[in-house]
Amino acid sequence: GCINVYNREMLLHDCDQFTQDFYIQQCGRHPEEFRPVPSQEEVGCVPVAAEPPHNGFGREEDSRLNCLHLQPRAPLGDVRHFQENDGKIMRFTSRFVDDPTYPLRSEIDATREFVLTFYLVDGTLSIFEPPQRNSGIDTRKYLERTRVRKPNSQNYYRMADLHLGARLAIHGRVFELVEADCHTLDLMEGQPTAFPLSDAPSVLGSLRRALRGRAGEEALRAEVIEVDPRGAGSLGPRALQEAVNRCGIKFNLQEAVTLARYLSNGESLQHHMDEVLVSIVSLLSSLGMSC
Repeated sequence: GCINVYNREMLLHDCDQFTQDFYIQQCGRHPEEFRPVPSQEEVGCVPVAAEPPHNGFGREEDSRLNCLHLQPRAPLGDVRHFQENDGKIMRFTSRFVDDPTYPLRSEIDATREFVLTFYLVDGTLSIFEPPQRNSGIDTRKYLERTRVRKPNSQNYYRMADLHLGARLAIHGRVFELVEADCHTLDLMEGQPTAFPLSDAPSVLGSLRRALRGRAGEEALRAEVIEVDPRGAGSLGPRALQEAVNRCGIKFNLQEAVTLARYLSNGESLQHHMDEVLVSIVSLLSSLGMSC
């Protein structure tokens, strides 16, 4: 049968076993009367509301939940991730670089330096410009702590995207990471899976395979001498990177710093790294890395 509910006709096409037993025992109904009546109308699909774009206020997760639920709810966080990464940061020195998409706006921009801090607990980053005497620039906080999307993408920058030599496009500017503090380097070397460029054995193995025998070793030795025109017998990570790149081997700054720290046996890079890098080829052989 049909019943009218607020001017809407509703078909009673089936009932549960308890209801059937009640009518049979109390009202003397026959079991044949309780056969399900097939529904003549097709059940339509419930439309799903499209998620509106984030308006910029608050976090995107908060806005999304407010659209999905009538009563606002706080987003659920990853408790284990919070416990493992709370208080952990990565700090880099960065500079503006000229890019075809985002060129420098003045010559002064090339001399400006920034401190970029990445917070592992929530994937946010902040940028601060330390004061420089007689620069004529009102230095202050450049970017408030927030998550930043990659250009032309819905993905945010993650900790794996940060390493020495990396370039980040942030709000119409391109920042190059040129230095990192010891804490950041230790953190990266402690997680070789997340930071393969900070995995010293992997970097050594890649360099060994790229040298391809005695000819490669001699070419690297010659380029090491070439990047030290004063004959001081020492060079830094950037000079090592340049020497390896001259041999036709792709070698970035992060790998050069990782290799230097590994071969210095944990000593101060500033005092001991130069002497170690001059004899890089012989040290590779002594470590069993020769071809």
